[in-house]
Amino acid sequence: MAVEILDMFENKIRSLTLTPGLNGVFEITLNERQIFSKKDTGEFPEPGAISRLIEERAL
Repeated sequence: MAVEILDMFENKIRSLTLTPGLNGVFEITLNERQIFSKKDTGEFPEPGAISRLIEERAL
């Protein structure tokens, strides 16, 4: 997923940090706002879903 994000937004993202969570928690935060939570949805994001969320909400 990190590679996909960096490939798609290489000229727009200065850094990308992935922080593992506990107990299966998987959350994505962009500009201090949560854009995805596995805890809330109950499922891992489909391929491309996070890139689309980044594009829709920040760029």
